[in-house]
Amino acid sequence: MTKMTRAEAKKTAEELGMKVLGAVSAKTNFLVAGEDSGTKLKTARELNIKILNENEWLELIYSK
Repeated sequence: MTKMTRAEAKKTAEELGMKVLGAVSAKTNFLVAGEDSGTKLKTARELNIKILNENEWLELIYSK
């Protein structure tokens, strides 16, 4: 992410009542993925989990 750090994104999500996990599973609602997301992105795609880019993430959190 270029507009906020991962720590800032995590803190913001938690302040909005979201649960931030370190792993992707079938219970994951969405993944915020950057350019180099690696295996988490691959897993999210395999599980058909919604994938947000940074701009979509920012739209989501600032619309709350």
